[in-house]
Amino acid sequence: MLLLRRNKYKCALCGKLWKQRFIDDKNFREWNQKQRLELKRQNFLEYKREYSKAYNALHPRPKKTKVKLSDEEKKQRSKESQKKYYQLHKDIKRKSSSNWERQNKEYRNEYHRKLREKQLQQNPNYYKEQYMENRDKKLSQQKVYYQICRERILQKAKDKYKLKKALALEELQNSKDKAQEAQNRAPNAHFILSDLLSFSLNLNSLLS
Repeated sequence: MLLLRRNKYKCALCGKLWKQRFIDDKNFREWNQKQRLELKRQNFLEYKREYSKAYNALHPRPKKTKVKLSDEEKKQRSKESQKKYYQLHKDIKRKSSSNWERQNKEYRNEYHRKLREKQLQQNPNYYKEQYMENRDKKLSQQKVYYQICRERILQKAKDKYKLKKALALEELQNSKDKAQEAQNRAPNAHFILSDLLSFSLNLNSLLS
């Protein structure tokens, strides 16, 4: 704060009095310091621009050649990128979609009902055609899969048949063994009965 009577500046914090010459000199020094810093910054930026120009002139970057894609190739690339994104965020997408369906169940049902009515109005045989198309597509996929994996499918069927045959032979052998054991036990029982009969006859003869 300037005091006109004393021609001095008074500090608002400490209350000291300072001469105007000292304050002017201080302001000038601060301003001069700021100007020097700004000049250094401008010189550094100018040097950086000149250096980058010289470096780019000596080391030119190869230009990227863009390949022009057709509409079909663009669609295919878009599908592949969407597929990759879905594979990376599959769990999040499924969770968010299930949450949305649970929260908007009535809206979803109403939308599908209107869509079915619209499709039936445009084509009464729409769902029948869709069923036949899906069936033919599924049959063709199964045929291609069988042609590709024919050897593996046949080997799997052979292994399954051999396993069933081994189990049947094992069961047949077990039944034969059980029948043989029962046959072996029958004569022993006959001999035991004959021994008991002879013993009873001998006992009766002794008592008489």
